[in-house]
Amino acid sequence: MKLRKKISTTVQILSHIKEKLNFVNDQREQAAKTLAEKEQEVKQVDIKLILLIYILQFKYFPCQYLDIFLISRLFS
Repeated sequence: MKLRKKISTTVQILSHIKEKLNFVNDQREQAAKTLAEKEQEVKQVDIKLILLIYILQFKYFPCQYLDIFLISRLFS
């Protein structure tokens, strides 16, 4: 009886560990997806910010209205 109980307990523990591992793997995959999305958002904002700084600092475009138009398009 003792051996049977030990085996049963061990099987229950291993099943619980397997379920926990699957749960943690699912959470990790979801977190990796979220991180990739946020990194993409940050990359897009960085590009817009660099363009905005370039336009405002160096006045690359000669027409002031064109600058305003481009800035408004960047953030639309």
